[in-house]
Amino acid sequence: MVESVLEIFCPQGAYAHFYLFSAGRLFESQNRLIANGIPHRSRIVNWGSKQNMLQTRKMEYSIYVAKEDEQSAAEASSK
Repeated sequence: MVESVLEIFCPQGAYAHFYLFSAGRLFESQNRLIANGIPHRSRIVNWGSKQNMLQTRKMEYSIYVAKEDEQSAAEASSK
């Protein structure tokens, strides 16, 4: 069950490389990957509650890259 759910969000042959909690960092990371020609996918999850409007929303941003691009993505993110 868990594996089938993961296949929806993370295609076969890819894995999560970045977990971010800021939209600014997401765009910065995506721009670095694009500038280095590294294909990627992103996913945004809102863990916030609709019942408590005073609570800050907890957003999680994930960027997925192919396994063969792991080293290139790590180098691009450290620049």
